[in-house]
Amino acid sequence: MLRRIRKKMRYLKRRVGSVQPHDIACYKKLPIIYTYDLPKGILGMFLPVGAKGVIYIRPDMPPEQEKFVLCHELFHAILKHQGVSMTSEENMYNPNWLQISRQEYEAHMGAACLLLDGFKVSETMSFSYISKITGCPERIVEKYFQLMPKRK
Repeated sequence: MLRRIRKKMRYLKRRVGSVQPHDIACYKKLPIIYTYDLPKGILGMFLPVGAKGVIYIRPDMPPEQEKFVLCHELFHAILKHQGVSMTSEENMYNPNWLQISRQEYEAHMGAACLLLDGFKVSETMSFSYISKITGCPERIVEKYFQLMPKRK
């Protein structure tokens, strides 16, 4: 599963020339609408409309968290997930997050691929530090690095 997600990310990086979420959304012709008019507790939402879809983002988040939510919703679109997909703080920081739906798990890992590409864990780059500077929840950072092939 992570291999498929990383393959899509590499393809987008070649086509778009960037892994910045706004650049990818523009390339995919996915409108991003910033609105407070989302259900209570919802930070972002991907709504499939026609062949593409629309991404809704709550505008009052810290920039790092907003970037993670945008990447997460973007991966719902990239992976052509069906149905309305919503990101809440509960499913981002849930200690049992591995038990969420397959689509949510894939979107979490897709967001991690975009945000964590190029990072290496070391004594000075802990999971916690990487989480803080990227906005990617620490549990997702840890899982991402567990699944990544070890570099020599």
